[in-house]
Amino acid sequence: RLQSYFSTTHSTNTNAEYIARGLSASYAPPGTVGPIRMRFTLGQTWTNYPDYRIAFFGVPGGRQDETRFGRIDATFVDWDYAGFSQTVGVTAHSTTSNVSRFESDAFGISFGFRSKF
Repeated sequence: RLQSYFSTTHSTNTNAEYIARGLSASYAPPGTVGPIRMRFTLGQTWTNYPDYRIAFFGVPGGRQDETRFGRIDATFVDWDYAGFSQTVGVTAHSTTSNVSRFESDAFGISFGFRSKF
């Protein structure tokens, strides 16, 4: 499944105004691997803050952030309780920016429940 998006935000705070676009692709293999249904996602976003300022100085060309991300979701479809299956997600992302304080790398694990109905 391919997805794309575009959004823009206007604000009285010029540092909060941005234009964002992104692409992602997800793949869920048919069936299960044992009791687990998998989904894999990869994507990238580009965010432009055209009038970004640091203190009183404008950043030439504005601030540009680029984020790459990946996610693996596992749903334990055969292990449910009251119509809810357990889920585990693993996410990683890396953001580069022309304003170094916004560069980051992250890794996360989430646990949850998904409705089977």
